[in-house]
Amino acid sequence: MSSIYVFRETNAIQRQVLICGSPVQYNNVQRIRLDAGNTISLSTFSHNGSDIDISINGNNNNFYSPLNPYSYGEALKK
Repeated sequence: MSSIYVFRETNAIQRQVLICGSPVQYNNVQRIRLDAGNTISLSTFSHNGSDIDISINGNNNNFYSPLNPYSYGEALKK
């Protein structure tokens, strides 16, 4: 099954390091996953998909948290 992902800044976002030449540290970016039949309003961001907050730390070898934000939730659906 194919999915579409929307990344969105919310009030929970924490931009810790966003400086040219430095590793990015960006916390609590909302990731919305839309599967077939799901909808989203891009003006209000109301949706019937699934969402999680993800973080990125460019100082780490595995810089995403959770490690694979694109597959997160697959195990929960099965």
